[in-house]
Amino acid sequence: MEYLRAPSAAAAAYHVDLILTLPEDSTLANFTLQLAVDYRAPANVVAGAAAVPPASRSRVKSGTINLLDDGVPRALSFALSWGADVDVDLHVVTAGGTRIGFDHPQADGGRLSVDANAGCGANHDRAEKIEWGTASAPRMGIYRAGPNYYEACGGFAQEVAVTLVINNGRFFQRCYRFALSPADENQDARLDEPLSIYTGVLPPRGTDLGLLARLLVNENPPPGTVPRDQLKKGMQAVQAVVFNRLASKEQRITNAPPTATLGQVITASGQFQGFSGGMEKATERRVDERMTVLVPLQAVSRPYWEDLFAVLNGDASDPFAALDKIGAVSVRKGAWALYTFSELRNTPRGPGGSYVPIPAAQDGVIAGNQFYTLPADY
Repeated sequence: MEYLRAPSAAAAAYHVDLILTLPEDSTLANFTLQLAVDYRAPANVVAGAAAVPPASRSRVKSGTINLLDDGVPRALSFALSWGADVDVDLHVVTAGGTRIGFDHPQADGGRLSVDANAGCGANHDRAEKIEWGTASAPRMGIYRAGPNYYEACGGFAQEVAVTLVINNGRFFQRCYRFALSPADENQDARLDEPLSIYTGVLPPRGTDLGLLARLLVNENPPPGTVPRDQLKKGMQAVQAVVFNRLASKEQRITNAPPTATLGQVITASGQFQGFSGGMEKATERRVDERMTVLVPLQAVSRPYWEDLFAVLNGDASDPFAALDKIGAVSVRKGAWALYTFSELRNTPRGPGGSYVPIPAAQDGVIAGNQFYTLPADY
C-alpha cells in the first residue's frame, strides 16, 4: 500500500499524476484500482473558546482498468517520467520526419504538454507528454521517441531512472526504462539513437487505407518468420489482389458493385477472411496484438514497418504482372485471389470457381500464401 501526502495544508488544490508500471511479462487483461482520499482537519482549530477535536472525511473510489479496451481508440501518446529533480526532455520524431520537443513543441498534429523542470525550476515536475488528440489523428508511419538528459540540476551526480510509456491505438503498448548517467548530460535538443524507441502507426480503421493496411498485416506472417524480402513481396502480392479487383470493376470477381471503393472491395461478402461485411472484431484484435508485440522487438519491427508503409505509400508492384501462361493455359496477368496454407488444409479447393493456382515453380507461393490468377478468357 502506498501513501501520498499533500505538500502543504494551505494549498487550495492538489493534483497528482499517478503512473502505474506493470511488469513487462504481465498477462493481466484487467485489474481493479482502488483509491482512498482522506482529509483530516488540524487539532488546533478553535470555535470560540473550545477546541474542535480532529475530524476526518474519507472518500473511496474504485474501478476496473481494462488493458485491452475495445472502446474508442485512444490518441497516440508518449509519456516520459523520471525519478529526480533534474531536467529531462521528451523528444518525438514524427512520421513526417519533424522532431517535437521543448524547442519545437508542436508539429504534424502532435503537441508537447509541458517542458517540465525547465531551467531547473522549482516546480519539481518530473513528467512530460507528447500526444495526438482525437481531432488530429497521427499520420501513418514510423515514430521515434526517447529521453534526453538536458541538465543535472544542482550537480546531481547519480543515475536517473526514466520511464517511457507509449500508447498507440487501443492497446497499452509497453513501458521502457532507461538509466541516465551524469555523462549523458548535454544541454542540447536532440534524441540519440541508443535511447530511441520506434513504433508504427497504422492509418485510421475507418478509412480505405486503414482497411488495406490491416489486410496486409492480417494476411501475412509476422516478421522474423520468413525472410524480409519474401514478407515484403507477400504484402505487394496481397495488395495487388485488391488493386486488380478494384480496377476490373467486375462484380463476378469482386462481389461488389462496379462503383465500389477500395474499402468496399476489401469488405465485400465472402472475399477476404476476417473482413467479410466489415472488419471483424477478432481480426481487429489480432492486428492490434501484432502491432503491440512488435514494439519491443525493435530489430525486426523497424524493417517490417518500413516495408509495410513503403507498400502502402506506392511501392506496390504486382509480382505476377508479367505472368500470362501457366503450362499451356493462357491466364490474366496479375494476382486475383489468395489462400493461406492453413485455410487450404480446411478448404483444399481454395477460392473455387475459375481461379487457377499459380505453381510454386512460378513463385505462386509467397510468405505462406498461395496466390491465384484467372483464365485469360474469363
